[in-house]
Amino acid sequence: MPTVPARNGLLDLAPSDPDASARVPSAEEVAKAVLDEGRLEALRATELLDSLDEEAFDRFTRLAAALLHAPVSLVTLLDAERAFFKSSWGLPEDEPKNREAPLTTSLCKHVVAAAAPLLIGDARLDARFQDNPLVRDETIVAYAGIPLTLASGHTLGSFCAVDVVPRVWEESEITVLKDLSAAVVAEIEFRSAAREAARSATEARLAESLIVAENRVLSLILADAPMATVVRELEDLVRVRPLGLRARISFTDPPTDTPPPDSPTAPASATPASGHAGPDAVQWSTPIRRLGGSVAGAVVSSAEGAIEPGAVTLAEDIARLAELALDRREAAATLVLEARRDPVTGLANRRQLFEDLEQASQSDTAALLILYDLDGFKQYNDSFGHPAGDALLSRLGARLGRAVEGIATAYRMGGDEFCILLPDGGPSSDAVVAAGAAALAERGEAFSIACSHGSALVEPGKVAGEEAMRAADQRLYARKQSSRASASRQSTDVLLSVLAERHPGFGEHSSGVAALAMLTAGQLGLDSVETRIVGLAAELHDVGKMAIPDAILDKRAQLDDAESAFMQRHTVIGERIVAAAPALMSIAPLVRSSHERVDGRGYPDGLSGAEIPLASRIVAVCDAFDAMVSGRHYRDPVARADATAELRRCAGTQFDLSVVEAFSAVVADGAAASARPAVRSLPRRAGDAIDTRPKRPARRATHESH
Repeated sequence: MPTVPARNGLLDLAPSDPDASARVPSAEEVAKAVLDEGRLEALRATELLDSLDEEAFDRFTRLAAALLHAPVSLVTLLDAERAFFKSSWGLPEDEPKNREAPLTTSLCKHVVAAAAPLLIGDARLDARFQDNPLVRDETIVAYAGIPLTLASGHTLGSFCAVDVVPRVWEESEITVLKDLSAAVVAEIEFRSAAREAARSATEARLAESLIVAENRVLSLILADAPMATVVRELEDLVRVRPLGLRARISFTDPPTDTPPPDSPTAPASATPASGHAGPDAVQWSTPIRRLGGSVAGAVVSSAEGAIEPGAVTLAEDIARLAELALDRREAAATLVLEARRDPVTGLANRRQLFEDLEQASQSDTAALLILYDLDGFKQYNDSFGHPAGDALLSRLGARLGRAVEGIATAYRMGGDEFCILLPDGGPSSDAVVAAGAAALAERGEAFSIACSHGSALVEPGKVAGEEAMRAADQRLYARKQSSRASASRQSTDVLLSVLAERHPGFGEHSSGVAALAMLTAGQLGLDSVETRIVGLAAELHDVGKMAIPDAILDKRAQLDDAESAFMQRHTVIGERIVAAAPALMSIAPLVRSSHERVDGRGYPDGLSGAEIPLASRIVAVCDAFDAMVSGRHYRDPVARADATAELRRCAGTQFDLSVVEAFSAVVADGAAASARPAVRSLPRRAGDAIDTRPKRPARRATHESH
């Protein structure tokens, strides 16, 4: 018998060609292909295994047997252990065992492994098939198998024809087998599509019902319904879908953090049923986690028999909704806490203080309110930066909290203000005040932090919380201003004494300017603190001249350009000198700007109008007036009226108009004369506002005093 050439097949052997070299898959390759999990899953999805005979498939095997004149024709499906005949023609119908065969005797497994046709003319002559029992007893002699391959690429089995005598498989016969195999695959695909469509429609209806139910639960969660109500509704969600699932939610005794099964056929991670589950149920837990990841509870689920994927998904949905409900409640509690806590120090904040003051004012006993304000914190912040400042506040707040723990409540009011509320303010109050002050103090290289304090009693029926707050605040700042005034006065006196030692006339001049400046500040409506600042700036406005060489200060001739430029540096030098004293740091910028002009032609920065600090504008007017009315050894002083007229003439260019008007009012009241000592004869200094030539009218105030 002639050899049949290979036709798109794995094997194509004729009876006279026992030594044909066409390759059959190895046993390892066959096992790998047959046991492929994707293939087996696709086979299970067809729901054809162990199903009854159906005409839809029987007509194909019947047709194949008739067209090929083959005694046997089969639609064979291979699972992991056997070859199942979905349809057979030519096998005895009265024997159930003829519906399947062991894999060991199946030639179909080679078709599945190769995913290609297998053609055998006479298996008895091939050593690779001779030991097969079905070949030895000549149940199978000739074989032609075509793979049943789905569109997904998975080969489920084969459509085959079997003969008990040797034969050459003709090309036309192979074509018939392929066409019939394609028809079988089409039938399988059609059934899967129809089944999936029906399942999808059912799933859609159930999903819609579930969405409605979940939205109802979500509405309860967003409305902050009681947690017991939310839990009850969540547990009832399992009734919406017929998955045989039961669930209960537990927050009190969460089970171990065990993930749900990876698939419905993986009960290895499930535990024996208990409680609400039946004896044959599989039970698993889905963790309920807080935002930080810690386990707060679990959805304990159980299902009878195999666990469907939808059951696992539903349990996860219930857990996520439970997490949302839990997160909202914990977030709300956190917001309430954060609204009453300072984020930098962790102490109670101003809002909490006022709530506690309200409670204290309604109690039966008095409470002591103690306010603290840090001294030196602004300079620390400016020197080391805001992050370092926040770290300092955090340290001080922690120390304050520890200092009064168990005795009183500590608060941070904001900025550099802290507070203590001591219930039953009594004999221990002084110790608590001192402990708070000690806790809010810190020293280090190039910085020193201390605090000022003020206190007041909250007396039920007598002094309410807000009233006590105002009283404590007033006492705190009175103490703070007193401390600042003392320190700034000491620093000012030191600088003025140094200046007087260098140039005795400057000390008297500075005192006169300061007196005039404070009167003018009062006329402008400045308060006592602002007036004191103006006075300090006036006293110190010439302190930088101690760094100007005598050769320039005592020069009788006109200063040249270089000397004038050097002289104008005294305001910048004065700023640096004054800023070196911590108590006078706020005065230093005023000294720098004391020779600016409102038209922008002054020095050192060319500031104009409101860019110049008001205190500096006041000092400029009073300095010019004092220079004009002061006597010199080489000329008589200018009359006050003339000096005032000159200031008015230069108002709006050199001087601030409102300051000149306020100063003029002071002069008109005669206050300037009483504030000013008798006419003095000062030593001449280069650059004075008065003309250096004797008996000549004074130079315009626009050439201001240095």
